[in-house]
Amino acid sequence: MIQFLLIKNITNKVFDITQIVKTGATLSKTIGDLCYNFKFEIFEKSKVLIEGGDIIVVKIRNEEKFSGVIISTSDNSYKALDYGFYFNQNKETFQFEDVEASEAVTFLIKVIGGNPGTIETTNTMIDKLYFGQSLASILQEIIDNISELEDKSYNFFYNQGKFHFTKSKKDKYKEGNYKPLKAIKSRLRDFEFNGLKYIDKPSRSTSIENLRNSVRVYEQKDNDYIKDSEAKAENSIKKFGLMQEIIEIKENDKGVATKKAENILKQLNKVEERISFSVNFSNLEIDPFDILELNYEEYNIKGIFEVTSVSYNISNNIKLKLECERVS
Repeated sequence: MIQFLLIKNITNKVFDITQIVKTGATLSKTIGDLCYNFKFEIFEKSKVLIEGGDIIVVKIRNEEKFSGVIISTSDNSYKALDYGFYFNQNKETFQFEDVEASEAVTFLIKVIGGNPGTIETTNTMIDKLYFGQSLASILQEIIDNISELEDKSYNFFYNQGKFHFTKSKKDKYKEGNYKPLKAIKSRLRDFEFNGLKYIDKPSRSTSIENLRNSVRVYEQKDNDYIKDSEAKAENSIKKFGLMQEIIEIKENDKGVATKKAENILKQLNKVEERISFSVNFSNLEIDPFDILELNYEEYNIKGIFEVTSVSYNISNNIKLKLECERVS
């Protein structure tokens, strides 16, 4: 059973609006998005007043799957984002002095009055003054720093009343600490089954558009830029031609310039292979960053894939559209 609840932000009064929400509501998120995006429409004759700042909750069989704030309205159409929205809406000025990255993230969560959930530590220290930047941009810079220094990706997300900061499942899989999902739980009336066995025909594409096989690092000194280090993948250059990335470092980053170049090269020197497909009768249980083990011999698709985008279409049943990128 799918249920939609509206909570008035000032009075906390709860309205069950399930009967007035039209079929076809969508819940979506892509890697790189801070928030889940929920869009829905109601029937015109409804007398329920839905305003910006109200809270919308989506439940399936009495379990909360989405909670967020209404940010825009247009006639009988509404858009809501989960509470990661507030990281974009708040700017601050403060300085971190040799603070471990997860501690800095916990601090940002508390700035907006949020509750920290699972917060996993890193080996990256943050030492920087941030002036008038949005919390979202600071958070993204922290995540980028970890990626460049450790060759690890971290995910930040809201779930079940808390904000979480965790090493990606992709990296945990590569380390042998995570088992890919071989099933997506689907349900038709009272019958549960593996939705991965009943997918629509997938589409598959490959691209070298984002490939980079050379990374140069420059240090800014006064009005000049001085080349510090370089990393190249010679075989890739022979095959695809030179595709170069330039990054800038500050003087106090000189000791890690080579490591940054090598890590960025490892991340960018790849042919992207993407697939997309749909799963019927889904349960709103798959998120971006999940890892799937797929085996569709008839479509020449076999391997480990990271979910990069999800889009749920919510009607009497739920249809999930997935976009994935090959891991191995």
